[in-house]
Amino acid sequence: MPALETLELRAPPWRTNDSIEPLGNFPSIRHLKALWWQPPADTAWLLGLKELVLWRTSPPDAELLRVLSACANLEFLDIFAQDDRVGGERSRSISPVTLPRLRAISLDFESNEAVGTLIRGLIIPQCLRRTLCIRKAPRLSPHVADYRSFMSMEGSCNWQPPKSASILIKGSYPGSEIEYKTGNCKISLNLPSGEEVPAFHELVQEFQSILKGPCLTVTIKYPSGPTWLLLQSLGHQNIRVITVDWEHYMDSEPWTADLLKIIGVHSANLPDRPITNTAKDRPFESLTTIDIHNAYVNLNDVARLAEEYLHKNSKPLLREIVLVDCCFTDMELAQALAQAVKRLVLIGITLRNVTTPEED
Repeated sequence: MPALETLELRAPPWRTNDSIEPLGNFPSIRHLKALWWQPPADTAWLLGLKELVLWRTSPPDAELLRVLSACANLEFLDIFAQDDRVGGERSRSISPVTLPRLRAISLDFESNEAVGTLIRGLIIPQCLRRTLCIRKAPRLSPHVADYRSFMSMEGSCNWQPPKSASILIKGSYPGSEIEYKTGNCKISLNLPSGEEVPAFHELVQEFQSILKGPCLTVTIKYPSGPTWLLLQSLGHQNIRVITVDWEHYMDSEPWTADLLKIIGVHSANLPDRPITNTAKDRPFESLTTIDIHNAYVNLNDVARLAEEYLHKNSKPLLREIVLVDCCFTDMELAQALAQAVKRLVLIGITLRNVTTPEED
């Protein structure tokens, strides 16, 4: 079949990524999807591949890198690995492979260790679109350098920020979800405890450094104590929007108060004029919008906390607080909303209540 350009073959997952028998000569193949197997590294037509999708049941090894090294003209690489064991070759030195034409890469792995081996084994200087998902990451801190390498364009002679870069790290256990995003670049983390706060703080700082300090959007789902620790530690990043989604958690009302206190500075601790010294005492100074979703809210408390903690001297750019699909604990909702709106207008903040239409 000399004109064949696209090939997809599936093997039983228990084959453990064995290279299968030679498939023959297919010089026209440009797109290969190999599910639970991989072609032999000496397959001649690998040189012509533009797109390669691999599903694997074991960590990266030297044979995988030999296969990739044969794909010198590859432009898109997608690897899904289902196995969370770390192979014996992780501790050995594996010579890196350069894919000079690669434009996009997507890696979906079980463990930090396995994907770190592959990141360190690839040099992809022209790859401007990068996606990484780790489904079970018990520890983040030993792998920050690998994630930085994945996000950056290290190895490129003409450095430029990636057009899109996404890192999704899920913990071994459920926890709060926090996302830092700018444009098409983002880091998402499942944060089950406070132990990983310093490592994620370091990762966000690396993210900011690589992208030259862009405006960030922070999205938090199912917030908890560790979430606030992390948010506090990043108060001096260039964060413009903070979105918190409680998914109608019954005890969200006091957490909403904690959020506004963390973001702000109590008015009693502020001078009478805007602060012009260092940013030490003015966290989240660049913040413009606070979005609160699916929370139980007392409007009187929101207005009072905004007056106390979101003073213009500490939040010169803050323009609005948006309540989306929230449940209100005020007795007279219309009156309470009107009063809260008036009180916030006096400090330069617009309060909006938004209800999204139900899907059919």
